[in-house]
Amino acid sequence: MPDALPPDSAPVPSRLRERLRLLVLWGVTLGLVGYVAGTTDLETFGDALMKASPLLVLALTLVEVILAWMYDAFAITWLVRRFHAPVTFREIVPIKGASLILNVVNYNAGVLGIAYFLRDRRQVPFLETTGSMLLMSGVDLFVMAVFMALGWLAFGDGLDPALGPVVLTVAPLVVVGFLANTVFWKLEPRLTFLHAVTRRALFASFRKAGFADWGRLALIRTGLFVVYWTYQAVILHVFEVHASLGALLVSYPIMVFVGTLPISVSGFGSTQVAARFLWAPYVVGTAAHAHAVIDACSTASLTGFLLWRVAIGLLCLPLARQSSAVR
Repeated sequence: MPDALPPDSAPVPSRLRERLRLLVLWGVTLGLVGYVAGTTDLETFGDALMKASPLLVLALTLVEVILAWMYDAFAITWLVRRFHAPVTFREIVPIKGASLILNVVNYNAGVLGIAYFLRDRRQVPFLETTGSMLLMSGVDLFVMAVFMALGWLAFGDGLDPALGPVVLTVAPLVVVGFLANTVFWKLEPRLTFLHAVTRRALFASFRKAGFADWGRLALIRTGLFVVYWTYQAVILHVFEVHASLGALLVSYPIMVFVGTLPISVSGFGSTQVAARFLWAPYVVGTAAHAHAVIDACSTASLTGFLLWRVAIGLLCLPLARQSSAVR
C-alpha cells in the first residue's frame, strides 16, 4: 500500500477550494457593486441619502438588528430545547450575537457558527444542530411563501404583472413541498428502504418533529418576519419609496431569498440589483432617478446592517467562547 499522506497535506485541497470559493464570492460582489455604482446617478444618490439622513438610517438598522437578534435567539432557544438540550434564552443570546459576524459573509455561515458553538457548549452533535437550522430554514421559506401568496391574492391587481408568474409558480411549489415534507417525516418510520439516508444525524430533528412542532415554529418565525417587513416598510418610507402593503408582502421574500444566496458578501451587489427591479416602480420620477434612490436606500441599509452586525458579533464572540470554555 502507498504511504499515508503527511497530516498537513490532507487539508490542502480543502483549503484551496475554500480560497477559490472566497475569491469567486468577492469577485461577484465587486462586479455587481461596480455595475450598480457605474450605472447610478451619483448626484441623485447623494441627495437621496442626505435627505433621508444617514444617522436616522443607522438608528433604524440598529433597532432592526437588535430586535431580529433577540427574536431569532428566542426561536433558536425553542428549537434547541425541543430537539436537543435544555438551553436557556440567556445562553443562546451571546451565541446568536457572535454568529452575526459570520452573517456578514453569508446567512448560511452564521447558521454553521451556531452549530459550532452549541457543539462546544452543550455537546450537541454538529450535524444534528445543522439539521435543526435546516428545518427552521424550511419553515422560513414556507412562511414567506404563504405571505407572498396572500399578498398577491389580496393586492395583485395593483402590483407589477411581471411578478405574477414568479409568485404563482414559486409560492404553491414551496407550500406544497413543505406540507409534503411534514407528511413524509411522519411516515418515515415505515419507509425502511430510505433509512440509510433518513436515519443520519442531519435529519434527527426532522424525525422527531410532529405536525404541532412545525406549526408552532411557523408561528414563531412569522413574528420575526413581521420585524423584517416593518423595517422594510419604514426604510422605504424614509427614502420616499411608496410601496404598498401588497408590494411588501410579495417583494420582500424575494429580497430575502436573493440575500441568502451564497453569491455575494453580505448581500452587497446581489440584493441591490434585486432592489432596483422590485422597488424602483414605487419611486416618482424617471427610471434613472428611481434607480439612484433605490441604490441609496439599499446601500445605506446594507452598510448599517454590516456595521452593527460586526459590532455586536465582536462584543458577543468573547462571551460565547467564555461560556463554551466554562462548560
